[in-house]
Amino acid sequence: MTNFLAEMLGTMILIILGDGVVANVVLNKTKGQNSGWIVISTG
Repeated sequence: MTNFLAEMLGTMILIILGDGVVANVVLNKTKGQNSGWIVISTG
């Protein structure tokens, strides 16, 4: 059960951080607006 929870927590963190990077690039009035695909790939 601990392996399952660890895998779920790790996946959740990756998804949250990945979505945050994409939102920063796409949304208006953010510091990373229109910074491009390289920022998304790095994040």
